[in-house]
Amino acid sequence: MKRRLLFLSLLLCCLIVVGCGKNVKVSGKVSFSDGTPLDVGKVCFSDGTIMAYGKIDTNGTYTMGMTKDGEGIPPGTYKVSIVDAKKPDSKYMVKSEEGDYPLDVTLIHLKYSNPNTSELECVVNGATTYDIPVEAPPSDYRPTIPGAD
Repeated sequence: MKRRLLFLSLLLCCLIVVGCGKNVKVSGKVSFSDGTPLDVGKVCFSDGTIMAYGKIDTNGTYTMGMTKDGEGIPPGTYKVSIVDAKKPDSKYMVKSEEGDYPLDVTLIHLKYSNPNTSELECVVNGATTYDIPVEAPPSDYRPTIPGAD
């Protein structure tokens, strides 16, 4: 009888631990105030322990995962940032020995690249849709040219 009770107690503990660790789907769309989607970059969720990413596709949508897009993340409260939201821009050419090439220019305000300055936070309790509004860089933004002083 004691063995059976011990076995059932262990089984219940295992089920509770496994149930608490279930990932949930988090997805959404990243867009500017005029509705134009941001079509490049990654959305990052971090809670200080967990880091999850979702690649932004050409229509601005993303789906979170810890090791791959779409696998979901554990419930919790996450700070949100956006990285790699850059594209080459021929207005800013860089000369090199191999030839001239356009410099990558950020498409969103730099505050979004840091979870501590983005002012974005998402609470995940279950399947969650989290749309992210972004702003363009300020009009005086100029990209940093490698090797320039």
